[in-house]
Amino acid sequence: MTNKIYWGVAMVWLTLLTQCLPKDTRAIEYNNKIVSIQKKINTGLDSFYKTLEKGDSASIVPAYDILVKTINDQLIEARKLKPLGKDSTFKATALGLFDVYHRIIEVDFARMVPLLMQAEVSEEEKNLLVDMEKKLKKDEKAAYQKFKKAQQAFAKKHNFKLE
Repeated sequence: MTNKIYWGVAMVWLTLLTQCLPKDTRAIEYNNKIVSIQKKINTGLDSFYKTLEKGDSASIVPAYDILVKTINDQLIEARKLKPLGKDSTFKATALGLFDVYHRIIEVDFARMVPLLMQAEVSEEEKNLLVDMEKKLKKDEKAAYQKFKKAQQAFAKKHNFKLE
């Protein structure tokens, strides 16, 4: 009888333990790969912003070129990722976020860089830069919120916690 109780308790603990563990470590690796791509893009953006803060107009274009290469390389890497199983929502949402970064860098920053390199910026140009910055932040925030929601759903579906 005692033996049956031990086996019963052991089975309950084993069941609970297996339910708490990730069902598929590939899902965690997939998430980490997407997050790694995102971090590389953000690191590139941070580096570019630091260059802008220095105010050295000669270093803006080389820093911008590096940023463009970074976003293009990371987009290629992200597009190469195959969806995990039948779940393509997380990847599609991540690509949506990365495409927003790409548009910001390739289109919006391309318009901003010549203005930032000028010795003097008119009041109208300053207002344009401020308006562009507000729009960029709004676009990025909306895409990031969609990404975060899709990432949380992905983690829940694959039974792992986000850090």
